[in-house]
Amino acid sequence: MAESRRYWHGGAPGRHVGDLLLPPDETGVTPVAAFCPEGLDASHVRTDRVFLGSDRSIAQLFAAMHPSGAGVVYEVEPAGEVEPDPDYLEEPCLSWQVSRALVISVHPLPETEIARIRWAVGFAEECDG
Repeated sequence: MAESRRYWHGGAPGRHVGDLLLPPDETGVTPVAAFCPEGLDASHVRTDRVFLGSDRSIAQLFAAMHPSGAGVVYEVEPAGEVEPDPDYLEEPCLSWQVSRALVISVHPLPETEIARIRWAVGFAEECDG
């Protein structure tokens, strides 16, 4: 029996079921990894890829970091080859990169959950204002 893996992406609000998530190189959007915390070196982040997590909590973290304060978690189907995320090679099967992904469900994070996540990881001050 083939392994079935679910993939999640955390980011900007406004996507709908059936939308394609495209990489920053195609959309001109700044990658969420570049926003917080202050001093994060995002120079190595590939802007020609969409990043996915196989654990929903990873997507929740990135959704909470979105500067809109209204980040969303999307369940997605990868479109194209799924490659390991080089930032997480020590944690195999946790984070992935693809050329694009299809949104199959949308899960907005409540403001209280965003605040809880930001507080827990120390992003509250860096992300606000």
